Amino acid sequence: MNGDHPMIACNSIVSRALKRILNAAAILSMLALGGCVDSAEPLLNNAEPILGQKLRVHVIPVGKEQTDPNGEIFAYAWNGARYEPASRSKGTQQPFTLHYFGAQDYIAQGFPTSDTVVDTVTYALVRRATEGVYVMSPIEEKDLNEETRAKLCDPGIIYTCRISSAETLAQMARATARAQREPLHVLLLRGEDEPAPN
Repeated sequence: MNGDHPMIACNSIVSRALKRILNAAAILSMLALGGCVDSAEPLLNNAEPILGQKLRVHVIPVGKEQTDPNGEIFAYAWNGARYEPASRSKGTQQPFTLHYFGAQDYIAQGFPTSDTVVDTVTYALVRRATEGVYVMSPIEEKDLNEETRAKLCDPGIIYTCRISSAETLAQMARATARAQREPLHVLLLRGEDEPAPN
């Protein structure tokens, strides 16, 4: 969730995280590329449309470095396997899946498209704050100690932490959840026909 990067990217993830997560992840920036977690192939399978068949995501950036306080609104539709952007005219929006991670937490998994800079799958932690309101942060290797990072990240990849198992992803997501850093985005989620929250 950053500039023209895709969704779940390093410094952004279900907006520009769902749009950049991956550029983040790249998704994002999730993917300013240093310190982000990605994988060559999807690590989370059997996704379900837990947010509904059609979805509108209002992504609001937070933090002192953000320059667009109003954020952006994106529409997605479930295609039987993942959420796809309702319109490709948005450019860098990326497909994603959302996976239950316990309590109020979910892991967003962002997929590359022909428009994304990096051809990898990126990840973000999405935490439910209240009904229809979520906060999102990229899952980052910096939430682990140096010894653990060395064991979990592919040593042949320099600019990101490349992982290869769902167990490793879960371990990193737990570390990000414990770190409780300031999120990069607030996500207002609603069905396509629901009015926007006040």
